[in-house]
Amino acid sequence: MRRAQAAAKATGMVAVVASTTAYALELLAGERPDVAVFDLTARDGSWVSLVKSLRELDPEIGVVATATQPSMELVMEAMRHRISDVLEKPIAEEQLSAAIRRIQASRGTVTPSAAIDIVLVDDDPMTLSFASRQLSARGVIARTVATVKAARGEIADRRPEVVVVDVVLAGESGLDLLPDLAAATPPIPAILITASTDPAIAIKGLRGGAFAAFPKPLEWDAIYRSIVTARRWAALHPAANPAAARQPAPVPAPPPVPAPPRASPPAPGG
Repeated sequence: MRRAQAAAKATGMVAVVASTTAYALELLAGERPDVAVFDLTARDGSWVSLVKSLRELDPEIGVVATATQPSMELVMEAMRHRISDVLEKPIAEEQLSAAIRRIQASRGTVTPSAAIDIVLVDDDPMTLSFASRQLSARGVIARTVATVKAARGEIADRRPEVVVVDVVLAGESGLDLLPDLAAATPPIPAILITASTDPAIAIKGLRGGAFAAFPKPLEWDAIYRSIVTARRWAALHPAANPAAARQPAPVPAPPPVPAPPRASPPAPGG
């Protein structure tokens, strides 16, 4: 709880802390939070009921989940409920602050008017073909490749707005691409997709800087929303507008100098 409060303070927010799911549901009756952080393994109730209550209150409330040694089944179930960050305990304050900042950046996302250019990496030709059709119908242009090496070539030829990459590939893993994307200026957001049953893989990807992770079979509306949000997050990154980032704060105007007191007129006959 102390880490959650400290992380919220670091992002300019005030944390409302509840020790149980039941108490959290009571708090939601009177307040609308921007971000919710909760334990997937809360003992007194189902986290699913809490997420549903949050979505009914505001569909755009950001959710960060925590858990101790979560199973792959639990991580995947969380992702199906649009939880983009699952942090394994013990959690560093900086890690939680970063997750909250990503959610803050995604608030108010709108559907872009222009097509989104992405690189899609998967070594299954059928997945690439089907994914291209699904994304194209949603206004996303997917340049498809089968390996991390080919993805690096596509990115070098023309910078994409988002990269969607499978974790398990022939040759290098999709996780091996994350440092390249993070080192770009500004960073290129990565969305992981995986059919793996190992929860450590998804968690490692999120910790390695992935914007979000989704289990296969993919829900294309959820993937599209994540791509749009990731695109906006990248546009808000300070490195995307270095001139504005370097602009100094305005210097306050000096206080006005008071006028000297006026001399009193001489007294008559003086």
